[in-house]
Amino acid sequence: MSTADAQAKSLFGLHQILQATIPRYLPLLVLEPEESYRSLLDASSALTAAFDSAVAAMYPTQEKDEIEAAVKDLGQRSLALAQSLRRRLDRAKVDEAKAEACRSFLTRWEERLKKEEEVWAEKGLSVSALGHALPQ
Repeated sequence: MSTADAQAKSLFGLHQILQATIPRYLPLLVLEPEESYRSLLDASSALTAAFDSAVAAMYPTQEKDEIEAAVKDLGQRSLALAQSLRRRLDRAKVDEAKAEACRSFLTRWEERLKKEEEVWAEKGLSVSALGHALPQ
């Protein structure tokens, strides 16, 4: 596995971890009176669309600027989902220890995203290497 492969998989995997972990915290997000989960659904849908766009940008013939823009958008959409989750958690009336576990997860996830994005930017990955970053 090349460095480009590992970096792309690591960065994309981090976004998948956020998306996959949200259901675990849904019981903490009940509000009184109950409100729609629309903000979380919208943020999650935007993340999924950005993920698809970023994966598509990795295929050969894409320009480096397109790849960088897609990866940046993916990061912004993931952060928006994490912030939406945090805002709803802050308004929910739940056991503080359970809420803190969710906040801790989000903080660690955001820190890891920042590091992964820094590594991504530092590597200056070539477009030819990125063409092989994801399995065909």
